[in-house]
Amino acid sequence: VRVCLLLFLFFSLLLIIHNSIPYLRPNPTILLRIPYFEVNGSNGSFTRIHKSLLQFSFDDHRRGNMGPRGLRILFIAKRKRPSLFCLFNDQKEVEGTWYELNENHKRKYGVYVLSCPVPYITPHIRTFRITASKKGWLSRELSVDYVIPEKEPNEFRMEYAICSSLVFGKKYKREHLIEFVEMNKLMGAQIISLYVDYSSVDKQFIEAVRFYQRQGILDAVGFHAPVKRIWYHGQLAMVMDCLVRHSAVTRFVAFHDLDEFIVVPNGKKVVDVLPEYLYHNIISLRVSTQLMSIRNDTRPMILSNVAADGTPNDKFTKCIVKPFHVFEQGIHPTSRTIFDSNRMEKAESQI
Repeated sequence: VRVCLLLFLFFSLLLIIHNSIPYLRPNPTILLRIPYFEVNGSNGSFTRIHKSLLQFSFDDHRRGNMGPRGLRILFIAKRKRPSLFCLFNDQKEVEGTWYELNENHKRKYGVYVLSCPVPYITPHIRTFRITASKKGWLSRELSVDYVIPEKEPNEFRMEYAICSSLVFGKKYKREHLIEFVEMNKLMGAQIISLYVDYSSVDKQFIEAVRFYQRQGILDAVGFHAPVKRIWYHGQLAMVMDCLVRHSAVTRFVAFHDLDEFIVVPNGKKVVDVLPEYLYHNIISLRVSTQLMSIRNDTRPMILSNVAADGTPNDKFTKCIVKPFHVFEQGIHPTSRTIFDSNRMEKAESQI
């Protein structure tokens, strides 16, 4: 009996030590905080919780088709997920429910949201505890990263932002980033959220990232997928982080890659025409992709090449959304709105 008790205590201690170590990716660049986002904001790191990897959490006050107010926690996890419980201010444990995002493509690891209903008497949440035990054993205390209010703000801190997908490897050079940032500034973007695998990009690219960070136009988040058997480097987790990141502070957000540009051919700024398309209950605009005919490699290429190559592609679209009204954003479509009355429309050829 004593031997069994000692073994139990030993393995319990090992589990506590294991769970107390954050699951971090290499990130040699200091993340400069942009003072636009609520509470802490995600920094791209992961925390291991009972064989699953927690990326960020948000206190969601919206009352839509996801139910009443809840603490939503984004995980990278296997398809067979554990039962997890949330504790708020030492109250009774609340069991969370799992929601699977649409674009996991049946990989071993996918992106999921755990939702824990928040007790009505809990006005503000800054920290919470999460555990796999109904009795709260071996729980971890964590901070809330974002807060989304119950009602859409009348005024936003920013009108238009860009969410760009993961930059990794040697494909993109600093010239690509410079052109991307400067062109989107001309189109009215006030902030660009960019996800970077700092362990794989070259030093000149990182120098350009730091330059635009200091200017306050670039919100760069270090990201390295903590597992291999996940769809396209865990891109869906980045899309969801960027969506929540802007939900309470930005009116319009565009989701696209570093080599893509959303433009209005008549010479207007994108930010100036969006109220004509996204109004009332229209909260997502699907924009067709159009290849450029590259005949002049002089920088900036987007201004040196204005001819189209082929016809617009209506399948692999990119979206401009009102993030407060979106619960799940995919790579190409908007997967789920927060209110049943919300509508998604396809953009006209003018965008």
